[in-house]
Amino acid sequence: MTNNIAGGSGGTSDVEFAQFLDIVRRSVYEVANMLVLLSKNNAFDPTDTQPILLELEGQSRMIPAFVRRLRS
Repeated sequence: MTNNIAGGSGGTSDVEFAQFLDIVRRSVYEVANMLVLLSKNNAFDPTDTQPILLELEGQSRMIPAFVRRLRS
């Protein structure tokens, strides 16, 4: 996720950066999915993953607001 943000920040416009942030939001869902799968396979304790999932949920909500600001 952070690599997508870094790559997008090197773009030439806010519109281009907003496109990278759309990719970042998808990456948030991918990370959450991997975490859930690993937890279901007992690689992580579900109680340890819950705070991380909540953080990812918060990030997934902040990104679209930032994108809207960049596009306006």
